[in-house]
Amino acid sequence: MRKIVILLMLFYQLCFGFFGIDENFEKEIEILQTLDIDPSFAKEDVFLSMKNDLRKNQIISFIRVLKKGYPFITTLQNMINNANIPKSFLYLAMVESNFSPNAKSRAKAAGLWQLMPITAKKMGLKINRYIDERFDPIKSTKAAIKYLNSLHKRFKKWYLVAIAYNCGEGTLAKALKKAKTDDLKVLLDPNKKYIPKESRNYIKKILLMSHIANNIDLIIKEEATFLLNRGNNSFLQSIEIRKGANLKKIAREYLIPYSELKYYNAHIKRGYIPKGIACNIYIPVQSLDYIAKYAKKSFRRYKKPIKYKIKKGDTLIKIARKFKTKVKLIKLANNLKTPFIKTGKSIVIPR
Repeated sequence: MRKIVILLMLFYQLCFGFFGIDENFEKEIEILQTLDIDPSFAKEDVFLSMKNDLRKNQIISFIRVLKKGYPFITTLQNMINNANIPKSFLYLAMVESNFSPNAKSRAKAAGLWQLMPITAKKMGLKINRYIDERFDPIKSTKAAIKYLNSLHKRFKKWYLVAIAYNCGEGTLAKALKKAKTDDLKVLLDPNKKYIPKESRNYIKKILLMSHIANNIDLIIKEEATFLLNRGNNSFLQSIEIRKGANLKKIAREYLIPYSELKYYNAHIKRGYIPKGIACNIYIPVQSLDYIAKYAKKSFRRYKKPIKYKIKKGDTLIKIARKFKTKVKLIKLANNLKTPFIKTGKSIVIPR
């Protein structure tokens, strides 16, 4: 099988190699431009050596991390795209945490985006004895995007945002003042050391990950391309809990391994949420039947649902607005697979 893949890749290079070089170079220029880096940087020694020194084990490691982050990649991609920040910032999370939602650092940074407690709270995340939303894949991403945008308002260029995210606003501000320029080539000068070595390597890693992801000659198309281009379908489904929850009980009741459920819900520190604390729980999409079952059970347990007879001209959006609920909850409570509803049929409206 491996020989076949190698032969196919060689065949591709022989047939399309001349076009591939130009296409890959154009993509590299596009990546630099989205980060507000001057296209001339593509010809700089620091950028060329980064590509020339690329090793096979780095590509293998890249694909391995993508596999590990499979449950979160689509969600992060969609949120980044909708926020109009550079797509390459997906690899900022990759460099920060290797897409591990329960990642921690010695400096007390945590989660996919390695947010510090002070920054997280400023961005509106909750951190208490039961919940640490830095580990929440969706809420932490919203907070990270908010923080990235605030950095962009100050430093104006996205590559400076990435550097500031790593070394801090104060450190970058001092470096820019000392260097008297924001030219990336100057800031990366290992002799001048305007920014810390870790930050110099940090921006290089983001560029390298973007280079690998956009270069079809470097990756096995059937593997990495699939992981990076899965459309808009999220691997995880979010349900909001307001009446308390126990992850072990949910896992046991709906046949999901507890270790897996805990991995997706690392923000729930003790494995349970007491009554009175609102929280989101993330469950694999393949468990949608269980989610619907759980939603129905929750609605029955806490508040009597309303039965509503569908009228002509009704849509799920109109019904949701009328009863001040969500379309997603109506679909879950009635196990609806499509948004289409029939006139005269009765449905349950969760409260």
